[in-house]
Amino acid sequence: MPLIISYVEDFSKAENSPFYIGCLQIATVIGPFLGFMLGSYCAQLYVDLGFTAIEEVTITLTDARWVGAWWLGILICGSVNLLAGMPFCFLPKSLPKEGQASDTELLSKRNESLLQERGETQAKWKMREITKDFIPFLRSLFHNPVYMLFICITVMQFNAFIGMITFMPKYLEQQYGKSASQAIFLIAVYNLPIICIGYFLGGFLMKKFKISTIQAANIAFWISLIEYLIYFAAYFTVCENSPVAGLTVSYEGIEQVSYMETTLLADCNSDCDCSIKVWDPVCGENGITYVSPCLAGCKASHGTSKYTVRHTSSNYEI
Repeated sequence: MPLIISYVEDFSKAENSPFYIGCLQIATVIGPFLGFMLGSYCAQLYVDLGFTAIEEVTITLTDARWVGAWWLGILICGSVNLLAGMPFCFLPKSLPKEGQASDTELLSKRNESLLQERGETQAKWKMREITKDFIPFLRSLFHNPVYMLFICITVMQFNAFIGMITFMPKYLEQQYGKSASQAIFLIAVYNLPIICIGYFLGGFLMKKFKISTIQAANIAFWISLIEYLIYFAAYFTVCENSPVAGLTVSYEGIEQVSYMETTLLADCNSDCDCSIKVWDPVCGENGITYVSPCLAGCKASHGTSKYTVRHTSSNYEI
C-alpha cells in the first residue's frame, strides 16, 4: 500500500492525488468486505464439505461444536490474490506526470541521470556522517506536526477497529445467540460500507475545498478521537450473566458465586457418568442453560438433527 500511494503521488497532479488516494483506500476496504462475506458463507458450510453429507450432520450453526469450512476461504483468497497480482508485473517503471506531455526518451534520460547522481552521492557518504545526522533527522521528524498527527490517528483507528473486529463477533454469538456466519455478516454490513463512504468523502472534500495537508491532518485527528471515545464507551456495556446450571446458578436456579467442578454435578445427573469437560450448552424451558445434555439429566429424546427435543427426569424440555 505505501508503494502504491507513492506511485500515485509521483505521477498525478497535487490537487488530484487526494481523490485518487481516497478511491484507493475504498478499494482496500472493499477487499475485507468481500472477505467477510466469503467468511460468512464458508462458516455456513461444514468443515468436511464434500466428504460428509449435510443430512448426516446432527448439529446446527449455533452449536459450540460446529466448525465451518475455513479452508475453503483460504483457497479462494489465495487464488484471487495470485490473479490480482499478475497485472502489476506489466506496469511500466515510470509514467509521465499527469497533465504533462509524454516524452519517453527525455524521461528515461532524466531517470538515468538521477540514478547516477544518487549513486555518486551515496558513495560519498560515510557511516559516521549518517550517524551524526540521525539524531537531528529524528528530532525534526518528531517536530513534524503532520507526521505526529498521522501516527496518533493510526494508533486510535487501529485500537478502535481491531478491537471491534476481534471481539464483536464472539460478543454477538454469546449475548444474542447468533451463529458465527451471522456475526461475521453483521460486522461487514454495519461497518465497512461506512468506512468506504468516509474515504470517498475525505478525498472528494479535500479536492473540492482545496484543504491543505495540515488542515486535513487536524480534521482527521479530531474525528478519529471522537470515534475512539465512542468505541471506548463499549467498555461500560455490561450484560447479565446467563443462568448456567452449575456455573452461575445452582440446578435449583439459586445464584452462586463460587465454582468448583463438583457444582456441575447434581442428583439429576449423578448416575449418568457425564464428562464435565464437554461444553455443549442446551437451553431448558425453565430458562436455565445446561453445560451439556448429559449434565441436564436427559433421559429421552425425540426428533432428529437440529429438531431434536430432549426430556429430563424432571420432564423439562431441552
